[in-house]
Amino acid sequence: MPDLSSKSDSSVVNRVSGVTYWRVEGSLFEISALRSVGFFNWNSQSFLERWVRRGGMLGLALLRPPYYLISRTFATRALHSVLRGITRDRLDLLGEEYFQYELKPRMRREATEKLVEVIRSGERVVLVGQMLEHILRPMAEFFATEGFLANRLEFRDGVATGRLQKPVIRPRGPFAWLASGSQIARFRGPPSGIRAVGRKPQGMGG
Repeated sequence: MPDLSSKSDSSVVNRVSGVTYWRVEGSLFEISALRSVGFFNWNSQSFLERWVRRGGMLGLALLRPPYYLISRTFATRALHSVLRGITRDRLDLLGEEYFQYELKPRMRREATEKLVEVIRSGERVVLVGQMLEHILRPMAEFFATEGFLANRLEFRDGVATGRLQKPVIRPRGPFAWLASGSQIARFRGPPSGIRAVGRKPQGMGG
């Protein structure tokens, strides 16, 4: 897929070069990154590891508001640092489970039907979300979209370092929830410098 970027980071209805970028948070469902990261954390492989990670999540939950005020990007990076040490295979498995059993039942019917309608009309749709690629990939496969934009962890030897790769997709603004569900979150282009990627793992950009 070609490199698709734009200076725009809005949530208004628009498209560029025949591609529609569709923000999943606030349209398909309303959910925080804290909840999805918590799911990964609380389903670590060993009993001891689960409790150690839960302690880290508790600390981050308390620190997240001031972090968010300082910088949404910094808050996003800090949140994902607790995933250090989890294998890529485990994250892929949990991401699939999270989409199937947590997100799908919560998806808003009207927005889901609209997204399916847009895709069936022949538009090239790219899903955009602040969640990790391990969740957005099965979602993109479910809707058969052109690709997706998601946060990506750095891995070494198949194990997460806890660092997000650049660029980071930040949470929506502090008052975005006021408009949640009131409009379909389609917009002109991805956050500057972000490349849209295909649904399959080998299509991921570096």
